[in-house]
Amino acid sequence: MTSVGAVVLAGGRSRRFGTDKATARVGGVSLLSRVLDVAAPLVDEVVVVGPWAPPGYARTLEPVRHEGPLAGLAWGLAAVGTGHALVLGCDHPLLDTGLLGHLLARRHEADAVVTRGPNGPEPLVGVYDTALAAVAEELTDSGERRLAALLDRCTVAWVEPEIWSTFDPEGRSFLDVDWPEDIDRIEALLPAEAEVPWDP
Repeated sequence: MTSVGAVVLAGGRSRRFGTDKATARVGGVSLLSRVLDVAAPLVDEVVVVGPWAPPGYARTLEPVRHEGPLAGLAWGLAAVGTGHALVLGCDHPLLDTGLLGHLLARRHEADAVVTRGPNGPEPLVGVYDTALAAVAEELTDSGERRLAALLDRCTVAWVEPEIWSTFDPEGRSFLDVDWPEDIDRIEALLPAEAEVPWDP
């Protein structure tokens, strides 16, 4: 079976949040750890793009920091040693395993398999051919920062709401953390038994 990887982007400035979002805790567990706990069992290799990763996970850091998610994606796709990679942001703590499995199952349909969430395309809930690293790097070198620019340059299999809602009816996979108050909003959706006192 062809191996697949995962790239988790965790190196943003977190301007709106105020501190490093990757280490912020929801229900006692860091945002990054929550994403890794869901993604890791589905893939053969995981690479975190950012300054920190929990023990046991590979980490890489872009040579030039804070150039935006497109640069992080380019670096992450180049670092993972598989033909396809699940690409996720570290600030989506309620990702649905069934949805991610569906994305991976469709990886051969196009250069990228991307969800179209309640508010539009969600490029950080998708699967990409790692050969797109070169295209993403070229775009970054030209000054581009938007992930949408990469989608404009490749074939995309869109996962529409009528499909992803069969796995995630409430669209919780697309809830992200931008502001400190978002932590309370996310924690209110957690089952009580999921809360733990500490998990680095």
